[in-house]
Amino acid sequence: MATIPKVVTAGVISIAVGTVLYNTFSRKRRDSIEDEASEPLSSSVKSPLSVPTGESSSDTVEYAQTSITNMFSGLVGTVMINLGVQLGLFTTAIRLKEFTSDQLAIEAGNLSPRLVKEWLYTLTCHGIFEFNPDTEKFIILPSFGMVLSQPGTGAMAELILTMCGRPEPYSAVKEAFKNRGGTSYEDYPGFSIMNHNLCVVKRAKDILVNHYLPIISKELVEKLHKGINVAEFGCGCGHDLNTLAKAFPASKFYGFDLLEDSIKYANDEAKTSGILNVEFHQQDINELKTSETYDFIMVFNVIHDLTHPTKVIQMIHSLLKPSGIFLMADVNSSSHLEENLGRPMPKLFYGISVMHCCSISLGKDGTGEGLGAMWGRQKALEILQAGNFKDIKIINGEPPEVLFVCKK
Repeated sequence: MATIPKVVTAGVISIAVGTVLYNTFSRKRRDSIEDEASEPLSSSVKSPLSVPTGESSSDTVEYAQTSITNMFSGLVGTVMINLGVQLGLFTTAIRLKEFTSDQLAIEAGNLSPRLVKEWLYTLTCHGIFEFNPDTEKFIILPSFGMVLSQPGTGAMAELILTMCGRPEPYSAVKEAFKNRGGTSYEDYPGFSIMNHNLCVVKRAKDILVNHYLPIISKELVEKLHKGINVAEFGCGCGHDLNTLAKAFPASKFYGFDLLEDSIKYANDEAKTSGILNVEFHQQDINELKTSETYDFIMVFNVIHDLTHPTKVIQMIHSLLKPSGIFLMADVNSSSHLEENLGRPMPKLFYGISVMHCCSISLGKDGTGEGLGAMWGRQKALEILQAGNFKDIKIINGEPPEVLFVCKK
């Protein structure tokens, strides 16, 4: 079986970024998750960059220039958000409510007044702050204050910058374009700690125990209370597995991940929390050394990063007990571009996929399947069926996740 590149936790990026953004503006309550993922996405939405026919070439060029400037501004805004989180500027602005640039600079820790003023000007242009020229005071808009006070916002911004704002990933992806190859985890320095920070954010949610399991299978919850074997492939920092192990002490949990730092974080969390019914192992899934079979196997946002996902799905099928359940969570998207146009998340996820998920899934030699973050529900069903799963249920998870519940 072909080797999977060392990025088993990398798909967390897409979900974490989308969850922070999407949940902020979504009006769906977490306790009203509906089984509606089978509904087709609209295929009639035009691209946001579509220009009606009949417009003059000068208008088209002007529109294009504006659109491209907005794209450039997006990355600059991410840098400014990261600075604001790291320097405590947002929390200070929320506390002060109304302030001059000098007041914010002093209250945030005696920072440079001139640089704080320029930072405020930048994000006022982005619409995060409002400015009163009569009083020369700023206020942060309440909706933005709510979003920026969430712990996930800083981790999200830092992760985007790790992927898109550092020279190493950019150079590696550029070479992958020219060489018809891909990238490897070593091309993304700092990813492990960024991924760990996002795992820390997830600790406050516990949506797996409180929301996902009850809608997946009430019988599974009963079995977890009685005691079964559970595995997670690509467990990352191990938070989901540690959460389950703490909630179901009669069951035994096994986590596998290729990244040494991730396993360390997972073990540290288990030790700190006094969790004794969980084990974490650093292993390549294709070279998995286990005599265990499992009643429940989980994979969160991992499959689209693998070089040969169909073979991995087949392996997972073989490790399940006859009545076992496989839970695969991934980005809720269509496999067809035209059905993703006009929606808020695809422009972010497609770009992240270029810089990480798709490039990683091609492998350094370019022989991988190259699914990428936006592989979509249709392709996911195709691969699950090729992996011998027949009983597959699709459930909308917390946006932007979709859950594939597969029975052997």
